Amino acid sequence: MIEDRYLTPSQVMAHRYQNHPRPNWTIAILCFLVKELTHLGVETIIGYGAAGSINRTMKQGALALGAESLNSDGTSRTYLPERHRFSCDPALLDIAREVSERMKLEVHEAIAANIDGLFRETKTLVRELQAEGAQMVNLETSALYASAEICKARSTWLGFISDRLVQEEWESWDIDSSALSTQVSLICLGIVKQWVSAAACEVPYRNGSEETVHE
Repeated sequence: MIEDRYLTPSQVMAHRYQNHPRPNWTIAILCFLVKELTHLGVETIIGYGAAGSINRTMKQGALALGAESLNSDGTSRTYLPERHRFSCDPALLDIAREVSERMKLEVHEAIAANIDGLFRETKTLVRELQAEGAQMVNLETSALYASAEICKARSTWLGFISDRLVQEEWESWDIDSSALSTQVSLICLGIVKQWVSAAACEVPYRNGSEETVHE
């Protein structure tokens, strides 16, 4: 039986998260948010988060941008089953490069892979993803790009490397990531500012093979 004191959503959130609501979104919920946002008229979506590195050169604490993402999870395959990889929007990628260079921050342009659940990366799966070119693993980049493409929105994903799994060694994500979060947030803010400024000036950006002016 449910206790009377937890009958409303706000009461549940206050109890479960101690007045700091931070629910863990699943891949399906992310796609739902993309569909909701685009239905409301949003045309550009920037994903933000953390990823685990499965590449020797991408160290814990590195900043990363999902230039591409493998179609490796069930949700993304549902949207575009014939695709092997997804790509971030090229115009947003160009702006991210400019912003990070201006801020003197090194951002690794990486190939991401999605999995369907936390802590489900077996040794065999990691080797398979590495063989396909994946350098980092998270829960959302592929689904973001797939659902955004279906909904005709531009998208990109930025984040930081919270942990790393190479061969038998795992570097835990038990680190202070506040500075990394701030850096990624500032890059995202810089992208938004430059994107809005370009749109106001009607500066053309290339979207795939077709040159368009952002409206």
